Amino acid sequence: MLTNTRIMPPLLMANASRLWGRCLAPEIPVPEEVSVRCFSVLFADIADFTAIAETIDPLDTFAMLNRYLGRLREIAQSHGGQVDIIGDGLMALFGLDDPEAAEGQSVRAGLDLLRACRTLNEDQPRQFGDLRLRVGVHSGRAAVGFIASGQGPRLTAIGRTINVAKRIEMANKSLGTRLLISHRVYSRLDDEVAASRFEGVSLRGVSRPITLYEVKARCPSYAERTGAVGDVAGASSKGLHA
Repeated sequence: MLTNTRIMPPLLMANASRLWGRCLAPEIPVPEEVSVRCFSVLFADIADFTAIAETIDPLDTFAMLNRYLGRLREIAQSHGGQVDIIGDGLMALFGLDDPEAAEGQSVRAGLDLLRACRTLNEDQPRQFGDLRLRVGVHSGRAAVGFIASGQGPRLTAIGRTINVAKRIEMANKSLGTRLLISHRVYSRLDDEVAASRFEGVSLRGVSRPITLYEVKARCPSYAERTGAVGDVAGASSKGLHA
């Protein structure tokens, strides 16, 4: 259910419609309102990208980043994500059209992003080394709509849910993980994934410690029901479907 809606100005709406295909899954209709909704948000970021970029020619860095982010965008959109590229990473919103599917879409996208990163590493020149992706997922209520920018209006989301999702992605660095999700997301996955639990994790800017889960793979029972495959690059654990 939508609340706190505001109609977009006609000019902004026209520009948003023109730019729609650049950032959103094509089957999702253009929102005509800025509204508060329940959905999942995924942040993905290339670890230590600044240090990597200092050792590579700027033109090569640009080409490499364009290649990675282009592929990651495609994967997020294939799971229904609505994507905003932010620097050397991305934010993807899931479930704006179907909130019940939000958590599953976002976590499946996260697993596939990590697998894609592994494939891209295998195909790129060795001087770049292996890039590592960090992914964080959270769900809840936030404001979503188009906002003005130098390149025209772009879809974005604002609110505590977004801030927490970004902090969860950043927590991968201190925990030595690749894909972290909040307890809210984990509780709605219906045993779809195998995960390790981290209790009492303090996130900067979040008032209370929270419980996080490192997603390692989809469970065998889920794979048997759906025929799906999705494992974290390099992960191997007894009983996990790889």
